[in-house]
Amino acid sequence: MDVTAKWIDDIAARLAVRGPRTAVLPLASTDRPVTRAAGDILTRSGRRGNRAIVRELLGRLWFVGDGPVHPARDDGVPALLIHHVAVGTGGPAETDALLETVDSTLRRIPPDASADGTVDGPADGKLLGRGLAPWIVLEGADVVLESPAALEWMRRLWSEARRLARPLHLVLLVQGPAEAARLLALLGDHPVDALPPPPDLSLRALAESLPDWPSHRIVTARALLGDRRDLWSQVASRLSLSSNLLRLVLDPDAPAFDAGLEELAGAVRQPARYAAIVGALANGAHDWGGIVERATDFDRSSQIGPYMRTLEEIGWVVSERSLDAGPRSRRTRYRIADDLHAFWFSCVLPVRSRLLGGENRRRVWAQTIRPKVRSFVASRVEALIRREFELETVLGYPVRESGGLWGDGYDLPISGTLQNGGVYYGVASWEAPPPAGTLERIRRAMRETRYGFGRQARLRLLFVRDDPYHDWERRIARSPDARLLGPRQ
Repeated sequence: MDVTAKWIDDIAARLAVRGPRTAVLPLASTDRPVTRAAGDILTRSGRRGNRAIVRELLGRLWFVGDGPVHPARDDGVPALLIHHVAVGTGGPAETDALLETVDSTLRRIPPDASADGTVDGPADGKLLGRGLAPWIVLEGADVVLESPAALEWMRRLWSEARRLARPLHLVLLVQGPAEAARLLALLGDHPVDALPPPPDLSLRALAESLPDWPSHRIVTARALLGDRRDLWSQVASRLSLSSNLLRLVLDPDAPAFDAGLEELAGAVRQPARYAAIVGALANGAHDWGGIVERATDFDRSSQIGPYMRTLEEIGWVVSERSLDAGPRSRRTRYRIADDLHAFWFSCVLPVRSRLLGGENRRRVWAQTIRPKVRSFVASRVEALIRREFELETVLGYPVRESGGLWGDGYDLPISGTLQNGGVYYGVASWEAPPPAGTLERIRRAMRETRYGFGRQARLRLLFVRDDPYHDWERRIARSPDARLLGPRQ
């Protein structure tokens, strides 16, 4: 099951044209690369999600087979693929690495290829003159093109390809729409096409891709696997959720078995201290006091601050303020940004040694992990619902502002404003059926906050795990300002 298949087909169709072409493809922000110090050069490596997308995309563009020269495309021109991953932060080191990638690929071309070089340069003198269709894929292009020399090399190559009317494709992969916009501005008048980023994995999209799965299973799987496209592409709809988790996460050879540990170690130095904070958040802490109480690896609470700032900067932790909070308010809540990271630190890390020791995985799942899953999903579902409102038009209008409201006497974690000016206030009930007085509790909480006060359209929302109970349908029918929503609604 691959929820990005249509998007990849569309991108491949747009790229499969003759003649010179440059395209910028912004990858999902959740696939942000990690940075690790290595001497005086920063080494960057894309996550599996990005590599899976790139590999499938290139596969749809006829790049199959062994070696750099592949079978001819439908226009009869064999393709030469040069795939360069950023290894630095720009400057001469990055330029040298790029040219070495080009040079090493050219050296692998069969000797019977044409050799009438046209472009001058240390490594690309014969790139356009070998009767081939070069495809240069720069992964981390925003880093590569920080080097003026690399940018000039790309511009010269492009100009020569246009002058000679030779087929040349430059595919520039960057990290998200913000980096794509920055790179487009950097390229200036260089002819370039901005391609759309991959679609987000909304609950509605997953429900359409897995029509035989019940709603609560889709939400549970989304909360455990996150929005990792590489994992979702391997989800087998014919198998149970537990069987999929055993294949993808809980087997020591699974692709995400050590996702939390490996990715944190690749992002920061001293990962053990950061892991203490991430573990505290994964196990129930959501404010500063809870983090201080649970992150016992620190002698003083003041030591936690720099680590928290770093975790926010690298995108591991998200800080959120109540929608009605003033600029100096301390009403801040924290959560782990990636659902898979949260699941790993909450449920997988405690049993990691047992799984590595060869203990039966199904027994570990049944005895230790499964009893915690429903409460874990309950801790993530509010953020998932807020994200769903941002991705999908749930209430008839797009969302203008989404977040939560909390303070003295109220806690409405699923709230916001629609584009038409309407305001909504919601709560979720995942672990158990909602208490009978839930609608009145939401109404009382609405009176305690000034957010949305005076608006004509104010809507109470109740999100439930299972299909609506008959008595709740009656209650909602008697309340014109209330809605009862399930995962597929």
